Amino acid sequence: MTGALLLGALAGLAAVVAYRALFPPVLPLEVVLRGLDGSRQLAPIAGADRNDLTSVVGRTFGAWLERTMDAFGVRLDRLEPDLRLVGSDLQRHLGTKVLLGLLGLLIPPLVGSMTALLGADFLPCSPWEEGWSSA
Repeated sequence: MTGALLLGALAGLAAVVAYRALFPPVLPLEVVLRGLDGSRQLAPIAGADRNDLTSVVGRTFGAWLERTMDAFGVRLDRLEPDLRLVGSDLQRHLGTKVLLGLLGLLIPPLVGSMTALLGADFLPCSPWEEGWSSA
C-alpha cells in the first residue's frame, strides 16, 4: 500500500513537472526586465556572511531555488523588504525553508523508530495483534 502511494505521488509530481515543462508560465514583465538589467545589485546585508548551517544551505541551494522559482513565475521580491528588516537575505530564507522541510520529513520516522526501540506502542490496536479487524 505504501509503495502504491509513493508511486502515485511520484506520478503526480512527474505530471506537474511535465505540464510545467510543456506549458511554461508567462513571466511577469518585472522579472524579465530584472534579468535584462544585471547592473543593479542590492546592497549587502549586515550579518549575511555568517557560516552557520542555514547560510551554507542558503548559499548552496538558495540561488538555484530562487532562479527556479523565478522561472516558474513565483515572485519572491515581495519578501525582500521584510527580510531586510530582520537582517536576512533571500538565499538564507530559502535555505531555512529547505532545512525545516527536511527536518519535518525526518523527525516523525526518527521518533517512531526510537519509541519502537524502547518498546512503546502508541497505537490502540496494531495490525500485528490478534484483535485487529479491517471492518
